[in-house]
Parts: sequence; structure tokens; C-alpha cells
Amino acid sequence: MAEHHLVVAARAAIARAVPHRRVFGAAAGSVLTLVVLAQTWNVDDTWTGAVPSVEHRVGGCHAFRTNGERYALSDVSPTVPCDRTHQTETIAVREVTGPFAARGDRLSPEERLRFNNELCGDLDVRGYLGAGARDDYRFVGVVLRLPTEDEWRRGVRSYRCELTAEEEDPNNLPRADESFRDILTRPSGDRFRRCWTDAGVSVRCTEPHRSESVNATVPLPPGQYAGPANGLSTEQRAALDTAAAPLCEPLVSEFLGRAVGETPYLPVAHPTEDGRAVECGVGLPLDHPAATGSLARSAQGTER
Repeated sequence: MAEHHLVVAARAAIARAVPHRRVFGAAAGSVLTLVVLAQTWNVDDTWTGAVPSVEHRVGGCHAFRTNGERYALSDVSPTVPCDRTHQTETIAVREVTGPFAARGDRLSPEERLRFNNELCGDLDVRGYLGAGARDDYRFVGVVLRLPTEDEWRRGVRSYRCELTAEEEDPNNLPRADESFRDILTRPSGDRFRRCWTDAGVSVRCTEPHRSESVNATVPLPPGQYAGPANGLSTEQRAALDTAAAPLCEPLVSEFLGRAVGETPYLPVAHPTEDGRAVECGVGLPLDHPAATGSLARSAQGTER
């Protein structure tokens, strides 16, 4: 029961500081928004088996048993092998610098929300995941781990930035069974790729779909309006695909690693929310059944 109240408080803090929360995406021009975890309970770094913050390294994976642990400011539990079930993976270990480092106390939960972009906002998440320029990923969050209060008082300023798999239901414990490093070059990375159904609904590429994002948004010619993102008829969608094909075709070809005309695939377009631009995708032939898994090769030429 106590944990439940702590989690509720954490979510309230997030709602106050980040009114519009989204998981990591890779659409062109988007700003990576960190999935920030705010919590006030203390981590005991004196128990047998605790690993000091300064001893953690990039590539270490971390497991926890309850969703409440994801909201902790610190984590000094031992790492686990990344091929075992875990919740986060360290992709950066850094030192706090500047005026904040001279403070006698750590960040409060609200301050932590504001400082996330400064501390972890320049991460090369794409490079760690093995994403090419045209690979669009979603459902990946970033967790900030600070030194414990005792460590901070002793002068420790080492902190970690960690990746975590995001779930549609925030009450579900995030779960990974292998390393995030280069995961988009492997079929198991399809769960983090963005695809669309026949109706234009965005889904993971492990779910049935007819097109896949190529990580590009292009504006429509002046005066042209695509219509509501999920409200197009079959005829309207076909007309939009025809109009947007010249804009999307070179991007789809880059995604495929060869001219789209040399493949069975088609360039398709999905309207943005305002209807004045489209997100380009690579689509299946009209007579082809829905697919599961990524549709084609990545920009690096790696078979999915």
C-alpha cells in the first residue's frame, strides 16, 4: 500500500512537470522527450551486495521486481546479464558538473524532471540502438539514476542514463530479454519499430500492419490538405498516396537500400494531426495480406 501511494505521488509530479508525455520517437525534427521517473524514497546503499554508483558501467543491465522501483532516484543493485529478464540498460555514465555539483543536496523530484534534458538529453540513442537514418523507433524511454543521498553527501557526482522498454499500460512492468545495443538490426527490435494498420493506426511492427515508417515527415504543397489522420476513406488514402509518392519515394528507396521500383513495396503517406504534412512509409502491395515484423532491410543493409 505504501508503494502504491509513492507511485501515485510520482505520477502526479510527472503530470505537473510534463503535461504532454510521449515515449521516444525518431520522426524527423522531433525533440527526444525523456521518460522521467520522479520519486522521493531513499535507496539504502549500505546493504550487502550494493554496488556503488561509481562502479556501474555502460552496457550493464538492471532488474527490479516491482514497478515502484522504476521511480527511485537511485539504483545501486548489482547488474544482471542482459540476456536475462531486466528493466533497464545503462547507456551513459557521467559526472554532474557546474553549480548543481556544488550543492549539498541532490535534485528534488521536480528538479529532476527539469534537469533530465540537461543531464541525458544529448544521448546518441539512435546509435546505441543501431538505427539508420530512416529507421523510426518508438516505445523506448530513458531513466536517470543519481547517486544515493549518502553518496551525494560524500561527494559522489556520478550519474547514469539508462534505456527502458516502454509499455502501453504504464502499470505494466517494462521488460527486456536482451541488450538494447544494436537491437534494431535484429528481428527482436521490431517491437520498437513504428508501423501502421490498414486504418492508419500506429502500432508496433510486431503487430499486424500494412506499412512501416521511414522516419520522415514532409510538408504538402501550399494549399493542399491531407485530411484527418485516421479518418480517410480507402479512396482518399489511395489519392493521398498518389499525390505524396514523389515526395516519399526517395526516402523509401533510402530505407530499402535500393530503388523502390525494384521491389514489391510501395511508398505510402500518413497524414499528420494537422493534415498539412505526411509521414512517409513503405507499404505492402494492395493484394498482399497484412504483415508482422519489419517490412524490409534497414538503411544499413541489415536483414531484419
